[in-house]
Amino acid sequence: MKTKKKFLTILLTVCLVMAMIPMTVLAADEVQDSDTWDGSVATAFAGGTGAAEDPYQISSGAELAYLASAVNSGESYGDKYFVLTKDIDLNGLSWTPIANSFSDALFGGSDYSMFSGNFDGKGHMISNLTIGTASTPAEGDVFGLFGAADGKISNVNLNHVSINGVAKKVSGYAIGLTGGLAGSASGGIENCHVTDLSINMTTPENGNAAAYWIGGLVGAFDGT
Repeated sequence: MKTKKKFLTILLTVCLVMAMIPMTVLAADEVQDSDTWDGSVATAFAGGTGAAEDPYQISSGAELAYLASAVNSGESYGDKYFVLTKDIDLNGLSWTPIANSFSDALFGGSDYSMFSGNFDGKGHMISNLTIGTASTPAEGDVFGLFGAADGKISNVNLNHVSINGVAKKVSGYAIGLTGGLAGSASGGIENCHVTDLSINMTTPENGNAAAYWIGGLVGAFDGT
């Protein structure tokens, strides 16, 4: 009888261990499907050529920052395609919007940047996006994950977004366009969500009146 009980105990233990293996593997997969940004900027995307059938792959905060850096340097990525392949935690570090200058375009100027590509978040989450602080608001004219976009943005989920900004003076006017996803968008927005959002926009110290367009998802929207 003792031998039978001992055998049953061993069998039960083996079954419990085997049952835990898929859970362990799943937990490891979940860790691999996320990235925490350290503030660095990559020198290339994770893969892809930018074609619709082979989009640029973004798998880290550094690669997302590389996209911002390239667009802010004048590359619009018109007709190029991007996909997120992981959740990204921006870690509360200072974020510079993708296409971070726009309002000169409102006055017929050319000193602005624009994201014109197709960005598919594939349902992944970008969290802890921070622009400025309460004590040191960021100066600019567009605020959000994207500053200004006329391409399509789809399937992006944002969580815990904090924006503290002050309008930048452009052509004699202080203008600020602010949204969790984008400050200004004139392309398509599809299936995008923002949760846990805080926006605080202040008046410039020089006393000029500031014109603000502020929205939870997009500040100023002229698209579909």
